[in-house]
Amino acid sequence: MRPRYRMGASWCNRAAARDGWGPGEMITPRERLAAEFRASPDPEAYLRAHSDLPGPRSNLELLDVASRAGERTDLIRWAALGPDVAPENTPEVFLACVGIVGLGRMVGSGDRSLVPKLRRASADPRWRVGHDDGRTHIRV
Repeated sequence: MRPRYRMGASWCNRAAARDGWGPGEMITPRERLAAEFRASPDPEAYLRAHSDLPGPRSNLELLDVASRAGERTDLIRWAALGPDVAPENTPEVFLACVGIVGLGRMVGSGDRSLVPKLRRASADPRWRVGHDDGRTHIRV
C-alpha cells in the first residue's frame, strides 16, 4: 500500500531508517518530534532551542507535543514563569506556554487542583501566554 503523501512519507521513511527504526516502519514528522523531545536529556534546553522564538510564530506543533509528553513537575514549574523571567518573544515564554497548555490538559483530565494556577495564567499580560492559539483558555 502506497503512502498517501509520498514526499512526506519518503522523508519520514529515510529519517526512520537513519534513526534505527525498522524497514517499512513509517513515522510522521509529529511522531519524530515527539520522539526527539522524549529522548532529549534536557527537555527545557530542547524547547528553548526549537521554540522558533524570537520570531513571529512559535513552534505550535512542539508546544502541543511537549504539553502532552512533559513531566508534571516541569509543566507546573514552566507555567509559573512570570513576565520578569520569561519576557514576550523569547524562548523562555515558550516554556511558560508549554506549561500552561499542559496544566490545561491535566485539568481537562480531571485534576482540579491546578485550576487556580490556570486561572492566574489566563490573566497574564503576555499575549502568547494569555492568548496562545486559544489553548490556554479553558472554562473550569
